[in-house]
Amino acid sequence: TGDWLKMLLGRELTEDELRPYEGLHTWDVERRIKEDMGDLHCPLSDEYLARVGLEPRTRWPVRWWYVRRVLTFWKMPYMIAEWGHKAGSPVLPDHVQRWSQPIPTDQWAKP
Repeated sequence: TGDWLKMLLGRELTEDELRPYEGLHTWDVERRIKEDMGDLHCPLSDEYLARVGLEPRTRWPVRWWYVRRVLTFWKMPYMIAEWGHKAGSPVLPDHVQRWSQPIPTDQWAKP
C-alpha cells in the first residue's frame, strides 16, 4: 500500500486491512479508519487536520468561490438564454412552412 495511507492513519496496516476489497471486510476497514480519526459521525477536526499536515478549515474558500463566479460572469449564459427566449423564435417563410406540413396518407410509402 501507499506510504500516504500509513502517514494519514499514523500506523501500520494490519493483514486484515491489506486484503483485497470484498463485501463486509470493506465496511469493517472503513469503520476502523473512521474510529481512528475520532467520532464516526463528526467531520474532520482541526486537531486531526493539523496532525496530518493540513490547514484548519475556514469559510474563505466558499467566499472566494462566489467572488470568482461573480467576476467571471457566471450568470452570463443564463442571461443570454433568457434574452433569446424573450426575443422569440423567427417566423419561417411560407415555402418552408408548406414543406413542413405532413403529407396525406395516400402518399405514404407502401411496404
